[in-house]
Order: sequence, then structure tokens, then C-alpha cells
Amino acid sequence: MPNTLTPPAEVLRLVRMVGRFGWLGGYTHAVLMDDGGIVCARCTHDNYRLISWSTRHQARDGWEAFAVFALDDGPETCDHCGREIV
Repeated sequence: MPNTLTPPAEVLRLVRMVGRFGWLGGYTHAVLMDDGGIVCARCTHDNYRLISWSTRHQARDGWEAFAVFALDDGPETCDHCGREIV
């Protein structure tokens, strides 16, 4: 059975892009963390070292990035800072 999960290096590449730009391909993007939380672009940028370390070491400490996704169904709330991600 093939591995359907995105490798940590690819997730971190996308996380870096979200932290730098926030918008990719015309959509606002956010990061899904290992505990199910959603983190906005600003918090991704501000906490990149924590996210990077946790993702590379699969720490499962709430800072491990699982996926980067486009917000195309409406606004969400950042679980770190509480801002609305539009």
C-alpha cells in the first residue's frame, strides 16, 4: 500500500510559503496541526522554528504540521491567536 501522507520536508516547504505569503494561488491558506488546530499565516511565520522542529521530529506536541490547505469554504479562526482567517 503506498504512503498517502505528505512527507515532512514537503509539508515544511508549504508551511514556509504560507508563512511568507499567506496567499497561494489566489486563496488564503492555513496550516493544520497534529492536534487538529488551525494556524494562520502570521502565527505560522512567528512560530516557524517550533513548527519546523516538531514536524521534522514528529513530536506530536501540537506544533507538528500535518497539512497546508486553502480556505475556500469561508473564514476560520486561528487556534493560536484567535484572529479570523479570511
